[in-house]
Amino acid sequence: THEAEWADAAGAWSALAEANPLFGPLLGQLPDEMVATIRETFATLFDQREGTPLSAVAWMAHGTP
Repeated sequence: THEAEWADAAGAWSALAEANPLFGPLLGQLPDEMVATIRETFATLFDQREGTPLSAVAWMAHGTP
């Protein structure tokens, strides 16, 4: 489990964009107005969380045939 906390929505947006290689290409396919709406919604939701950290859990496994 990993927890991350950012000071503001812009920092969180940048960190998430850098951590996910699909983020930029997916947003790049959308009209600018839609990306602006997504960013505004993200910022609103971020502000409502009042600094609550984002938690993510990943399970990794390796197997052989």
